[in-house]
Amino acid sequence: NAPDAASWVARLFGRHWHSIVPPEHLTLFAGPALVRLLESVGFSLVWMGRVPKRFRFSYILSMLGRWSGLSLFPTLAKWLERHPRLNLSFRWPLNDNVTVVARRVTNNE
Repeated sequence: NAPDAASWVARLFGRHWHSIVPPEHLTLFAGPALVRLLESVGFSLVWMGRVPKRFRFSYILSMLGRWSGLSLFPTLAKWLERHPRLNLSFRWPLNDNVTVVARRVTNNE
């Protein structure tokens, strides 16, 4: 599972896209490029698709702070992190991650 640099969310937010978080993501791929990379090192594609992500409210607030520069959002995010019962998560189908299942091709295949 990896961020999809060709997704509509990545294109919309550009340098403010939430998946640009070095050093966690050092290289960003578009889905087909990730498949080509795997194939170049001896894997074959089994399945490629998208799986919705879940986000905590604190994460959304921290991203709003990053995008806006307003310190209120990170302050609220930290407060929520100290109150886990209030820091709910929800499923948000941004479709900006691509999931690839591949298997190594052996000499017997």
